[in-house]
Amino acid sequence: MKPTITKFVLTGGPCAGKTTALSKIIEKLDVSAYLNKESWQALLDESALIENGHYVYFLTTKRALKNNSRIETEKQITPSEYIQLLQQADPNRNTIHKKRRCFVWQNQYFEIDTFVDPPLPFSLLEIEGAENHDEINFPPFIKVLEDVTDNKEFYNSNLAKKK
Repeated sequence: MKPTITKFVLTGGPCAGKTTALSKIIEKLDVSAYLNKESWQALLDESALIENGHYVYFLTTKRALKNNSRIETEKQITPSEYIQLLQQADPNRNTIHKKRRCFVWQNQYFEIDTFVDPPLPFSLLEIEGAENHDEINFPPFIKVLEDVTDNKEFYNSNLAKKK
């Protein structure tokens, strides 16, 4: 079972550049396109995680269940499969380019997404495994504006919709 993911909206850019005190920040660029089928959504992710000098590509499939949860599967695909699937991208959605910063603060794993293209005036913070929001110990350099965990407007697939 996948852990609970909690999302929060942050001010402007991530951490206002104040993450330099952290011992390790992993930064990568995600490029995501959406494929729509009848009952599932596929996400193509070109991850800037580089193995042996090559990009790594993933196909993530999300399927909604009746009890307001979902199943998410992910598999690595070849560059040619990625290019072939990208040609089937949903024309009603933008490809999302976002910079993701990952770090651990007091034994809690954080991911901060900053949307590069299309640019958005906020960043999103994701925290996996936090069942109770009172258990989250936010770093002092992060200013949370709003808990958007259950707000579908902040799902990446909705943020990608062309206006």
